[in-house]
Amino acid sequence: MLDAQEAARQIALALKQIRLRQAVESSEASFRSIAANADGLVIVGMDGRVLYANPAAERLFDQRPGGMLDKPFGHEIEPGKRCEIPVISAQGPEGIAEIRTVRTEWAGEPALIASLRDVTEQRRLESNLLQAQKMAVVGRLAGAVAHDLNNLLTAMTGNVDLLRQGLGRHPEASGSIQAIAEAIDRATLVAQQVLAFSRKQVVAPRPMDLNLRIHKVLPLLRQACGEDVELSLAFDEGIPSVYADPIQIEQVLMNLVVNARDAVGLGGRVAVSTSRRDVVAEASDDIAEGVTPGTWVVLGVRDTGEGMGSETLEQIFEPFFTTKEAGKGLGLGLSTVSDIVHKSGGQLSVRTVPGDGTLFQIWLPGCEAPPELEELSQPVEALEGGDETILVVDDEPALRRLLSDCLQKAGYRVAVAADAHEALEIAARLDQLDLLLTDVRMPGTHGKDLEGLLRNDRPGLITIFTGRPALRE
Repeated sequence: MLDAQEAARQIALALKQIRLRQAVESSEASFRSIAANADGLVIVGMDGRVLYANPAAERLFDQRPGGMLDKPFGHEIEPGKRCEIPVISAQGPEGIAEIRTVRTEWAGEPALIASLRDVTEQRRLESNLLQAQKMAVVGRLAGAVAHDLNNLLTAMTGNVDLLRQGLGRHPEASGSIQAIAEAIDRATLVAQQVLAFSRKQVVAPRPMDLNLRIHKVLPLLRQACGEDVELSLAFDEGIPSVYADPIQIEQVLMNLVVNARDAVGLGGRVAVSTSRRDVVAEASDDIAEGVTPGTWVVLGVRDTGEGMGSETLEQIFEPFFTTKEAGKGLGLGLSTVSDIVHKSGGQLSVRTVPGDGTLFQIWLPGCEAPPELEELSQPVEALEGGDETILVVDDEPALRRLLSDCLQKAGYRVAVAADAHEALEIAARLDQLDLLLTDVRMPGTHGKDLEGLLRNDRPGLITIFTGRPALRE
């Protein structure tokens, strides 16, 4: 029979064992709870086999519960070092996980505990940011080049007009001159497209004829589609004008046609159409969301491709979303289209059926004002001539020569300068200066500043500015 002291000792021992078991169970429960809700967690034995993997790790490696146990981990890990390994990600089959490893013990034996974090989306966003930064650099470069390119094209146009005047009596030369003029117009349009895609163009909305604008870019649209994709046009000649920036509308059209071309593949068809819609009630199935009663002009681009599923359709206007292969596109085209359309007061709708193509419709409010006349390339008229003194200032040599030759042939006295500094030196030596013909944008002092400096000594000086307004940064 136990005495009281021995009984108390055994009771105390039993209570201690109960408390230890409860502590172990609590510790195990806490570990299981933390492991189940944490990022991927894998415990690897020193022989490289998996001793434990939590549910998050099993999902990362696309394994069923318990499917990783007692199998080789398959990745080299080293305590204290961080690395990245391929995994099966929710973002796609080629995911990336960041892994950190520390030493631990498992069942009394040394082991390594690896913590995994899915960084697929983070790396994708970092890559997209890098691409966007590269695009921004390209955009700034395009803006800088555009000024010089426009100067060169202007000089070419002027020289072609001089050829027309000088060779007007030789019909055999007119065809070649016209071909050169058309090539220059095409190059000018390409330059505008570069500015549009770099989003560096000055936004200048005005009443415009949508049909005429599409006709102007038709050669580029056909070139974009290539010989293996049929491009058809259907215009409603009764549409009103729309108030928008013509270059931005070209950008919208080019993006939609290029996307349609990619969707149809060889032998497919892309149809571009315009139509007038007089909306009397909202919320109709064939009317874009947000369209209010009134007169609208609808620009449609339809393709005969495979169409899109609902999951893709929900994301197509998100920046950087693309269904194209890696390196084939940044996913900015449709987000740019959406941005331009909404800033122009319009709406956008998409109808698509898997296996039966896609129809994009751009709804733009009709404008009562008549469309502004498009600028057409016309030969320069012969100058009447005079004996005034003109100072020509431009940093582009070709333009300086063109302007100087034209003015001198008309009988004017001409002085030329490459920049504002040289212009001020020349002006100081001139007894008479009647007209300043200067580029707005030049290295160093701009044309408007030059005018101000010259007016200090010549208050009655007349100034004509050439060139384009500064591009938006």
